[in-house]
Amino acid sequence: MTSQLKVDRISPANTSEIIIDGLEAGIPEAPINGNIYGRIDGNWQIITAGALLNETRYGSGTITVPQFANNAEIFVSGGGGGGANHGSGSHNRAGGGQGYQLRTYIDVNQYETMNAVVGAAGTYNGMANGGPGGQTTLTYKDLSITCGGGGGGVSGAGSGAGGGAAGVGNFSDPSGISVSHEGRSAMGSHAQVGEPNNAGLIDPENGSGGNSYDQGSIGPGSIYIKWYG
Repeated sequence: MTSQLKVDRISPANTSEIIIDGLEAGIPEAPINGNIYGRIDGNWQIITAGALLNETRYGSGTITVPQFANNAEIFVSGGGGGGANHGSGSHNRAGGGQGYQLRTYIDVNQYETMNAVVGAAGTYNGMANGGPGGQTTLTYKDLSITCGGGGGGVSGAGSGAGGGAAGVGNFSDPSGISVSHEGRSAMGSHAQVGEPNNAGLIDPENGSGGNSYDQGSIGPGSIYIKWYG
């Protein structure tokens, strides 16, 4: 014996029926937010898998997994290094290094928490070496992600100037909750150009190194998460 579970898809005017053993739910007014709902035992339940629930950029602190979230796509960036400028000649300049960036897909449980520390951008110090970017870390259960900041550009006359070092990352997942992950970084440009090397950033808005003139283009660290139900 089967019964019918009525389903409302985004628009209340468009309904369809799914046959599920032992379940019967009428849905006169389903929430309208892009998910598919069924009412079981008098309560609304999301019955779609893999729907994007929301996406948020986080600062340092505690991150709570949202209600109904089962998976997360996480972008972590270390802070970019500050540039250096030893003088007006192009050979005296050096760009800051790119903060390490890592992207991973993991399984999550609603209402559990993550701990985040977001690294700051490196400083531009005029004629002195640029400041290094800060380290960004994220932990969840025994998963640990560390994205080091980019190195500051090295001030020096002529060939003495040099681009900041690329940030270094670490990924530890003893329990295997990650489906996949990738990471990358790049050092700042050499003295003749004095610009950061930010090609191929996973998250272009963050983790970029600074140029040799000012700190306006330095990207701070970041944690950006897309939550899926």
